Amino acid sequence: MRRHPRLKQGVIWKHSDRINGGIPDISITLYGVTTWFELKMAQAKPTPLQAYYLKRLRRAYVVTNDGQLSTISDDVRDSYYYDYEELVEGIVERCMR
Repeated sequence: MRRHPRLKQGVIWKHSDRINGGIPDISITLYGVTTWFELKMAQAKPTPLQAYYLKRLRRAYVVTNDGQLSTISDDVRDSYYYDYEELVEGIVERCMR
């Protein structure tokens, strides 16, 4: 994602703090606006604490991958992607909103 031309001016952080639970896995700040992403495998769902923070952060999405299909979900809809490049474009699109 860091190589994507539309994210070159952005700050991308992977948060891996196991002590402070509930913080989404990745944040992308672009032009002063931060978008948050919680990453999940297969049918995993956010924990109640993660769901609480995702709702509070507003610009937050859950990205799920089952090995063949990736999904970006928010409170309104799910979007489906069949390859990595499409998924990255979906993430970039949400950061540009």
